Amino acid sequence: MLLFAENECRRRNTDRLVLRTTEIQTAPLALYQSAGYKLVRIETADILNSKTVASGLRRHFLAKAL
Repeated sequence: MLLFAENECRRRNTDRLVLRTTEIQTAPLALYQSAGYKLVRIETADILNSKTVASGLRRHFLAKAL
């Protein structure tokens, strides 16, 4: 799926793909890094919402030039 997303971005003339995962999702984080994605920022969730399991959860944003 990652390769498909990259190829679709290239087809649409997008020069960069940014992905987001959390610190507790270690498998996707390792996959993205092994595929050449670089960490561009980390954000900490300050409030609980439908996408976080707890406040304080760190979101990792990784990017790759295409």
